[in-house]
Amino acid sequence: MLLVARKNLFSERTRLAISVGGVALSVFLIGILLSLYRGWNEKVGEYVERVPADLWVASEGATDFIQAGSSLPDGVGTLLNFVPEVDKVSALDVRPVEVSKGGTRETLDVQLVGYDPRADLGGPLEMVEGKSPPGPGEVVIDQAMSDRFDVNIGDRLVRGTDALTVVGKSAGGDFVFTQVAFVTLDTAADFLELEPPSQRTFFLLTLKDPTEKEWANDPAVKKWEEFMKKYYPEGSLIDSANMYAYTVASTLHQVLKQAGDNLTRENIMKQAADLKGFAVDTLIPGIKMNTSAGDFAPIESVQLMKFNGTQWERFGEVIGK
Repeated sequence: MLLVARKNLFSERTRLAISVGGVALSVFLIGILLSLYRGWNEKVGEYVERVPADLWVASEGATDFIQAGSSLPDGVGTLLNFVPEVDKVSALDVRPVEVSKGGTRETLDVQLVGYDPRADLGGPLEMVEGKSPPGPGEVVIDQAMSDRFDVNIGDRLVRGTDALTVVGKSAGGDFVFTQVAFVTLDTAADFLELEPPSQRTFFLLTLKDPTEKEWANDPAVKKWEEFMKKYYPEGSLIDSANMYAYTVASTLHQVLKQAGDNLTRENIMKQAADLKGFAVDTLIPGIKMNTSAGDFAPIESVQLMKFNGTQWERFGEVIGK
């Protein structure tokens, strides 16, 4: 049987050559597509890494910045502000959108990013020309869009009956097949016709610096530093995510301690919903965790802070329960 197949295959050399060539071309095209995907993925990853945020918060199932398959209510940002380790919260509305340059029929693919300029987080990475932040009805485009499509300051990007006026150019948001453009949250809601206007795609978080002078000699911080040196010596002491992880792990330790030898899922969940006045030493003094079968939120207290010109300082008593 093999001899017959071999004979038939080599008897039609033209068909053999076409078959081999087709396979080779397919492999070549797959290689090109993989290279393009990897290049695009690296570009997007580089942008996300350069955004000066410690954490990105997205809805469950969201996998990347481009597709932006995430939808969160604005109230999530309010809740995140109550987390003691969080220093700053900034909302983002991110949507891919097709626009045209005013006066032409040429269409451009844009990754429109709505951000809050007051938070100073999530906006242009590096300004090249013009002004930032943009005002109402204004947009800051990427330099790559200007170079490729001859879009300049003063031009208009049109979508239906709405338009954005280009007021600046930035660098760092070129994803090859699309580029990032920045507007305010209000402008994004109007231009994209978001319903409801308060829905968000991501929340960017910065965490408190555990090396702040106020806490330099704090026993809890000293204890955490010793823990880091012993169990995670390569970890950064200025990466507040490490202190956040330590705080979460300390809470889990308390839950397991309450569970005792009964480590069934049912009992662990029961103990997680039965924290009473538990204080992790890395939280702000006076803030305690309390949970119940009807209230799973572990932290419902805060302490106000004000900026004294150089750093944030606490004032007043702890508020909440």
